[in-house]
Amino acid sequence: MKLSSHFIERKAVDVSGRLGTLYDVSQDKLIDQYSVKSSEIQSTTQHSICRIFSGAQFNNIIDVLKEINFDDGLLQSILLSIIQPSGISSAIDYTQSINENTRFLYYAYVSKEEISEDIDEIVTSSSYSSCATHIIMKTIWGFEILCILSIPNDQSTHALDSLLRNIAYRLEHNEKDFVLTDREEDEISSLTDITIFGSETCIDNHHTTLLTVFNRIKSWQTNENFHQPLQYTMCCLESLYNNDHQPELCDSSNLIHDQTLNIESMIMDIDIWIKHLVEIFKKIPKNFSSRILNKRSNDFQEQFCNLLTIYGEFRSDLRKLLIGIRRNYYESIEIDNVISDEYYSLLQINKIKKFFHKVNRWLTKALLFEQLNKNQIRYIDISTIRVGGRKLTKIEDIEAIIKRILIKENYCDVTVWYSDHRLQSEEPDIWKFLYQKLISERQQTNHRMIIVYADFTDCHYKLKDNTLLRLSMRLPDNV
Repeated sequence: MKLSSHFIERKAVDVSGRLGTLYDVSQDKLIDQYSVKSSEIQSTTQHSICRIFSGAQFNNIIDVLKEINFDDGLLQSILLSIIQPSGISSAIDYTQSINENTRFLYYAYVSKEEISEDIDEIVTSSSYSSCATHIIMKTIWGFEILCILSIPNDQSTHALDSLLRNIAYRLEHNEKDFVLTDREEDEISSLTDITIFGSETCIDNHHTTLLTVFNRIKSWQTNENFHQPLQYTMCCLESLYNNDHQPELCDSSNLIHDQTLNIESMIMDIDIWIKHLVEIFKKIPKNFSSRILNKRSNDFQEQFCNLLTIYGEFRSDLRKLLIGIRRNYYESIEIDNVISDEYYSLLQINKIKKFFHKVNRWLTKALLFEQLNKNQIRYIDISTIRVGGRKLTKIEDIEAIIKRILIKENYCDVTVWYSDHRLQSEEPDIWKFLYQKLISERQQTNHRMIIVYADFTDCHYKLKDNTLLRLSMRLPDNV
């Protein structure tokens, strides 16, 4: 069937569509589950497609989905939850970083094409719906898989690329005797950071192994129970009915170049940082030993809830606006008006990032405080110490202030441990050794020794190493 300006193609996110099913392109939704008998089934079109991409080619997962024929309008509908993702479109929720060490393997098997050339039969048989804009005239069946591989920095990308290209060539050319060699199986099994999306008849777990996928492809090809619609070709109802019942639609080709593209990058960025924030807040304990920490935790929780509420309203406004633009109710310039609305200023990426880093820094310190407090180790945040309203930048001044703070401790010896988050992260073995060493020393002194942890994380003075400062705070007997 030759496409004209009255026809559009869409990847099948909702796979329940059949020939004659009505579709609302303004919401990318199937309207009526009506079906007519196909006048032609092209079974001779069976073929495979297998492509390998490097993460260096893309800015984000949206770019990857575009590469495998997801159009902008459909992706915008998924991003704004106008429709729910399924199959490989669920990859839109992939949150790991995409870089030169990321590889994408896309495989699709086309089993048949169903076409109805009898337009009159479809028009007279289909129930009328004022919401419908298009009707399915052609369906491509099969299954598809998208595998995302993150290669460790210490592993050769050249060797893996060679392996994947070799396998992709054999899969695309439908080698009947496609069997992985023992060496190939070993190399594939060594890959651990893999996420797989695909037709839900085939992939029901994103952590299915790549080896499992390769070993099952042949059986999926021959068993029609695994096949489902991959793509719909649809005809505009306005051109068929030739009346005024159908809504006038905005030319989707124009949308590709206007303000609607701002939605993709903005929503993707916000979604990623919101997910990072969700993970951070999952790590916050329900209760801290400190009243101050509990109050700070509650403050952050309230701020995050407010952010989520505003984001929900923002998405709702954009959903209504995008559908209205597609139906020619609004101009696409209205999107800029919503994005620039002062009410949504909290959703600026730089502000969300700032909030994330603020919470992350606080949580790192809070968890450290709880760990130290549990073992009766006192905590001092050096960045909070001021003298005459100024921060301390010289180690001599810092030591003098620490001694002044601790001078009130009578008849005790004090060990001050200088450290920061960088040293704790980069030298974890040394940090743990010192931690255990100090606790052991205190036990030997019958808990007469006071341990103080001086945290230089946000201090202007940067530590080069973990340092122990031994102070004798024992005062004269006649004092």
